[in-house]
Amino acid sequence: MKRPMIVIATIFITGVAFGLLSGERTFILTITAISVMTGMLIVRPVWRNMALLVVVFLLVGIYAGVSQKHKETFIHYLDNDILELEEIAFLDARILEVYRSKHPRVSYRAEITGVRLEYGGITKLTRGQVLLNIYEPDGSMDLINLGEKIEIHDFVLQENLLKNTSNTYYKYLQNQGMSAILNTDPQHIQFTSGSRLNPANAASKTKVSMQRFIGQHLDPPESTVLKSIMLGNQGYLSDDLRRIFSRTGTAHIIAVSGLHTGIIAMAAHELTKIAGVGIRKGKWFTLAIVWFYALIAGLPVSILRAGTMITLLILSFFLKRHYDSRNALMIAAMIFIAINPYTLKTVSFQLSFLATASIIWGLSLCKNTLKLKYNNKAWNLLTISILVQMGTWPVVAYHFNELSIISPVSNLLIVPVLGLLMTATLGAWLLNWIPFLADFLMHTVNGMLIYMIRAMTFLAEKPYAAIRIEKMSLTMVLLYYLFVLVVLGTVLKIESIKELIRVKFNDKSGGDLSGL
Repeated sequence: MKRPMIVIATIFITGVAFGLLSGERTFILTITAISVMTGMLIVRPVWRNMALLVVVFLLVGIYAGVSQKHKETFIHYLDNDILELEEIAFLDARILEVYRSKHPRVSYRAEITGVRLEYGGITKLTRGQVLLNIYEPDGSMDLINLGEKIEIHDFVLQENLLKNTSNTYYKYLQNQGMSAILNTDPQHIQFTSGSRLNPANAASKTKVSMQRFIGQHLDPPESTVLKSIMLGNQGYLSDDLRRIFSRTGTAHIIAVSGLHTGIIAMAAHELTKIAGVGIRKGKWFTLAIVWFYALIAGLPVSILRAGTMITLLILSFFLKRHYDSRNALMIAAMIFIAINPYTLKTVSFQLSFLATASIIWGLSLCKNTLKLKYNNKAWNLLTISILVQMGTWPVVAYHFNELSIISPVSNLLIVPVLGLLMTATLGAWLLNWIPFLADFLMHTVNGMLIYMIRAMTFLAEKPYAAIRIEKMSLTMVLLYYLFVLVVLGTVLKIESIKELIRVKFNDKSGGDLSGL
C-alpha cells in the first residue's frame, strides 16, 4: 500500500462520522457484526488482514464519535430541561483565548468543563466553548491569562447559539464551535489555578500589543480589517464588511488560515537566511515562530492543520525521510479528530481540510494526469482558486446557503497583496522604536488595505457575485463528494492502465513508442 495513512485515517474518520450522526448502540452492533463476518468470510490471508484492519479503525472511530456525542454542553442541559439556570451555582471554565479587548468589555473564548449545582455540590461534567464577555467599567481588571481556570459565579445567558444564528456574527461564532454568549463582571469571577509562566501568556500579551499598535496607526475600517487579517478574529469587523468578503469568496483572508501561516513561515525562514543562521537552527526557529503565531491567533483549526503539516515537513528533514503532503494532511486530520471527535462537525475543520485536499490532489491531477503547464504565478493562483471552489462549494452552500461565483477573480486580485501586507505590518510593529520607519510602513499598509476594501466592495456589489442556494441537504453534499471520488478513481485507473500498456509496448518494441 503506497500511502497507508490515507486509508487508515479515512476509515477512522468515517467511523467517527457514523458515531456522531447515529449514536445508536444497535447500529454499532450491526456494523460490528457485518464487519467481522465480512472479514472472516474473506479466504485470502492478505485480504482478511486488511478487512480486520478496516474493522478495528472503523469501530474505534464509531466509539469515539458516540462517546463524544454523549458529552453534552450545559446549553444542551438547559434546552432539554435537565437543568434550570436557577439550579447552577457556578460554572467551571478554562480560558482559551482573549477574543476581543475594548473598553468596557473584554471577551474571551472559554471552555466550560463543569456545572456546579446549588444542591449537594454536585458537578456535571460538560464540554463545549462559549464567548465570555466580562464588563469592567473602571478597566481595573488585568487580562486573564490563557489556560487559567476560573469559576463563573453569576452570569447572564445573552444568546443560545445552538438555537439562534439570526445574524452573521452569531453564525460565525457557532461555526467556531461556540454554543453560547455569557455576560458577567469581575466580581463574579474566581480564579482556581493556572500557570502565569507559559508561552500562551506571552502570545496573549503580543496579541494585545499588536492590536494597540494597529489602532494607533490606522482608523476604521482599515484597522479592523488588518486586525482580522493578522489576528484571525472577524469579531473586529462590521456585518457589512463580513458580508462583502463572504460574497467575494475571500473570507479566508480575514480569518487566519494556512495561507497566513505559510507567509509567516516563509518570512521566518528568510529572516534566518539573512541572519546567517544555520539550516538546522533556522528550521527550529521557523517551527517555533509558526506555533507562537498559532497561539497568538487562538489556535484555530486552519492554523493547527498548517502548523502540524509544517512540523511533519521539518521532522522529515531531521529524520531524513521523504515528506508526503497527502499523508501529512491525513495524519493531521486523524490527530485532531482523535483528540476531539466533535471537530469533524465544525465548519472550520471541514473547509480547511477540504480546501487543502483539493489543492494537493487537484494540482497533482492537473500536472501529472492532464499534463497542464503553469508558466506564470497568476495562472497557478487562478487554478488553485478554482480547485478550492470545486472542493468546498457544497459545504459552503450547506452551511451558509450562498456560493461566491466571483471568487477566483477576487482571489486573483487580493491574495498577491496579502504577503506584502503582512510582512510590512510585522516589520512596522517590530521596528516601532524607529518612528518614521514604522509610520512609513503603516502608511503603505493603509494604501493596500484601501485597495483591498474598495476592490472587494466593487465586486461584492455585482449582482452575479454570489448566488443563493436555499436547499442543500447533507445527502446532496455526500453524493457530490462520492461522485468526485468515483471520477478521480476512474481517471487514475485509466492512467495506470495506459502506463502499463506503455511499459509493455516499450518492452516489445525496444523503446519505439511511435505506434502507441
